[in-house]
Amino acid sequence: MKFIVAPDSFKESLSAVQASNAIAKGIRKVFPDPDIRLIPIADGGEGTCEVITHALGGEIHHTQVAGPLGEQTRAKFGYVFDNQTAIVEVAEAIGIHLVAEDARNIWSANSFGVGQLLQKVLDLGATRVILGLGGSVTNDGGVGMLNALGVQALDFSGSPLPATPRGLEQCVSVDFSALDPRWDDVHIIIASDVVSPATGPNGATHIFGQQKGARTTDLPALDNVISKWVKALENASSREINDYPGAGAAGAIATGLLAFFNVSITPGADLILDLVNYSDHCDKDCIVFTGEGKIDNQTAFGKGPARVAQLSKELGAQVFAFGGLIDKTADDLIPTYFDAVIPITRNIGDLQNALATAEENLSEASIMLCHILNANNR
Repeated sequence: MKFIVAPDSFKESLSAVQASNAIAKGIRKVFPDPDIRLIPIADGGEGTCEVITHALGGEIHHTQVAGPLGEQTRAKFGYVFDNQTAIVEVAEAIGIHLVAEDARNIWSANSFGVGQLLQKVLDLGATRVILGLGGSVTNDGGVGMLNALGVQALDFSGSPLPATPRGLEQCVSVDFSALDPRWDDVHIIIASDVVSPATGPNGATHIFGQQKGARTTDLPALDNVISKWVKALENASSREINDYPGAGAAGAIATGLLAFFNVSITPGADLILDLVNYSDHCDKDCIVFTGEGKIDNQTAFGKGPARVAQLSKELGAQVFAFGGLIDKTADDLIPTYFDAVIPITRNIGDLQNALATAEENLSEASIMLCHILNANNR
């Protein structure tokens, strides 16, 4: 039988690559000589760097950068020397996992470390940067990132401001004269499943701010700060930014990129499926296994497993999804997206136990599904 194994990560337990290997292990327990194509995926968030670097045959590198609150953190990035492509994931520098929930400070957290990563790959000679936006703990409109690259927010007297949301309260203009001219020859491809504008009720602050530490009472003032910053960026760059679909991604970090760089935004899962020429591997004779940590009706909104399912269904394949947690709304996804959704948790227990045993449970769930498929083919 022909199998395509294309899961996203199971957050806090398995990377997409680990999940792929666990599912494949289960398939091989039932079918002695299966034809398996491993295509781990990501949507711009956790695991994007690893997945795309793997797909392009690149190498993983590590470097020290500033974390969201200024502390030093070790971050990885991918690089493909053959075509001068860098793969950067903002969560490596400013991920929400880097700051404990009770320590999150939305007014001080900034994206300076992302700028350091971008400077690193520019110095390596990158002419194309694939930038995964997702899983950030900042809401600074990219001011920290730009500051690391030589751009400064200025107050009414022309003095530089701290590169934080609090500092942006006094921002009236932007000085980008020190931005490295080499960026003119670099194409930045933003991988993100977020389509929110920068500001407003559907923007970065109101939709994602509270999970990053903002209180309800912070939201109007913080949104106003980002709005002021975006207007300053628009004035400096002569580009319309605020309502660009995806400008609100990663705490509106995309706005800083849209202002001064050669940028395109694409859903992360679509980008990966294109990079690996998915349509060349999938046909009506394939059985596709995908999945992620939680599957519910939100999975349909640009999430990796849904994009895998849509493309696979168009090509005539059967699609099955594994989930660590299956919400009752997952029924809405059958059969439009998936032929079945399979929970992997086997024992009653707490969350920590479920995360710790995810790899074994995923393999066992793969085994059971393969037994069912095998029985149906007799």
